[in-house]
Amino acid sequence: MSKEAAQAAKAQGNKYFVEKNYDMAIKFFTEAIEHDPSDHIFFSNRSACYNNLQKYEEAVADANECVKLNPSFAKGYARLGMALFQKGEKFEAYEAYEKGMKLDPSNPQLVQGMNQVQTAIQAEIAAMQGGGMPGGMPGGMPFGGMPGGMPGGMPGGMPGGMPGGMPGGMPGGAGPGGMPGGMPGGMPGGAGPGGMPDANQAQQLMAKLMNDPRTSKYFGDPDFVQKLQGLAGNPMQLMTLMQTDPRFAEVFQVLTGMSMADMHEAGEKAKAGKEQADLKRKEEQAKREEELRRKEEEQKLQKMTPEEKADFDLLTKANEEKAKGNTAYKNKNFQDAKAFYQNAIDIFPKEPIFYLNLAAVFLELKEFDTCLEKCDEALKVCNENKGEDTFSKMAKAYARKGNCYMVQKKYDDAIEMYNKSLLEFKDEKVKLSMKEAQKIKKKEEELAYINPEISEEHKGKANTLYREGNYPAALKEYDEAIKRNPSNPILFNNRGLCYSKLMEFNEALKDVEKAIDMDPKFVKAWAKKGNIHMVRKEYHKALEAYDKGLKLDPDHEECKQGKAKTFAAINMGAGDHDQERAAKAMSDPEIQVILKDPRIHQVLKDFQENPKAAQQALSDPDIAQSIQKLIAAGVLKTGQNNIYKTILIFYGIIFVFVI
Repeated sequence: MSKEAAQAAKAQGNKYFVEKNYDMAIKFFTEAIEHDPSDHIFFSNRSACYNNLQKYEEAVADANECVKLNPSFAKGYARLGMALFQKGEKFEAYEAYEKGMKLDPSNPQLVQGMNQVQTAIQAEIAAMQGGGMPGGMPGGMPFGGMPGGMPGGMPGGMPGGMPGGMPGGMPGGAGPGGMPGGMPGGMPGGAGPGGMPDANQAQQLMAKLMNDPRTSKYFGDPDFVQKLQGLAGNPMQLMTLMQTDPRFAEVFQVLTGMSMADMHEAGEKAKAGKEQADLKRKEEQAKREEELRRKEEEQKLQKMTPEEKADFDLLTKANEEKAKGNTAYKNKNFQDAKAFYQNAIDIFPKEPIFYLNLAAVFLELKEFDTCLEKCDEALKVCNENKGEDTFSKMAKAYARKGNCYMVQKKYDDAIEMYNKSLLEFKDEKVKLSMKEAQKIKKKEEELAYINPEISEEHKGKANTLYREGNYPAALKEYDEAIKRNPSNPILFNNRGLCYSKLMEFNEALKDVEKAIDMDPKFVKAWAKKGNIHMVRKEYHKALEAYDKGLKLDPDHEECKQGKAKTFAAINMGAGDHDQERAAKAMSDPEIQVILKDPRIHQVLKDFQENPKAAQQALSDPDIAQSIQKLIAAGVLKTGQNNIYKTILIFYGIIFVFVI
């Protein structure tokens, strides 16, 4: 990982983005991600590029990765909302914008995007009704601008008017962003900014809900009424409620005359229509590009000298043979492909691609020497006929040689050719091929280096040096022993001892855990693991390691002594609170799971309010073990004085209970 290289690539990507050269911008943002895949900004920027290129699937994927890396990055949700909206997934886009606006309510991208989504959703709903809601549905959001009391004695008027129109947020009034007048078919604009309905309209809506048997029965439930009132502050929340509370789907149906199924059907129709429109637009774009290419070709022909015109005619004929060769190659008819590519070369020998295609055929036929010869011929043609795409063609020639060497398992030669290719032209596929070659080469070298007999010699030297107290030298010998025999768990355990003596406990722990992974019944490794956790004051982990060792060998002396020392250390520090140790334990996933257990919270509460119930709860082995782990980890502390009290320190708060 190179953050400097990543930032340099990002700067280049930003430059091309400003120039609206999105393909090049993507190339550099991708390079930045390769250098530092933990930076959410790179994914955000590349998502914007994909969105501008109308590659919405890629845009959504990058935006999702962006907010996954940094959930507090509001702009990432703006990227995600826009990409989802362009894909036609309006409700998902709404949810993305909603999450972003919780982080940054004034962000102009989020505000504009949310308004766009709301307008689109409302337009979709209106379209389902033939341009208007049945019964003259007011443009303001239902429940907005409620008077002081609901019909039927409902207490407490709902504050404020709801901006945005019907569910989905279609602006209904003549205010900013509102729809002036009324939509055809009986969708009158409400009064005031954003289409807020007046008191009479609000009362009519509420009366409609209270009088309809499908919804009237819910008004006796305070939870329903509270949610209904909550819509006053956030009308678009109705969409979420419809998905989580079936009653509000009925509310929507009573007010609009349509069901969720109707909305889904309309959404599918709209999506299909958009896909057809996109397809038509792409076809038209392709026609325009083809027409532009044809005109450019005509202009180019007009400027050609007779010699250049003759070459152009020959190249055209040669390309016809090449096309036949490509078809044969795809059908794995390699003999025919070879003949067609050779015809192309014979007609126009100045084009390197013909040689490279022929080389690909020889590679398939496993005629490796001939494949390499054709690649060299292509390179020679490139040098003799310089053009604007010469470097990319030379890069392809070197890459093809690299592929040929890879098939032959000549990894050094393959890596050399891939490097040469990348010097001519940066290509992600070639870069991946080179990494694969390097990976395979390293693995082959490691396998070739394995020799258990030589490993034992190095182990013997290491053991002697360890006993003499020369730990750095012993460490080097254990390193060599492991390289010679990486499947021997004893070597990892012994090297872990060396690291412990050198106070490098993180490395020591990695080695003994590696030994345990290789041999779960390796009792000595369990003992060493316990010792390391003991030194790091991770007493709960130390006890767990010793217990696992004793389960395998109940008489193992080192495990028994280690466990006794750990309990002594816990009891010795019982009256003190080691904040650093407790904070470290709080970051342990196992401790976090215990702390989130509602049973544990109840036991701690019972210690304060109902000690008898707490003592009974401790009769459960799982709960007792969890409490013991919290005490061992330092999250809970117990201490005694002359009146025998128990002190529990939990999340930095001291609770004193008399038992």
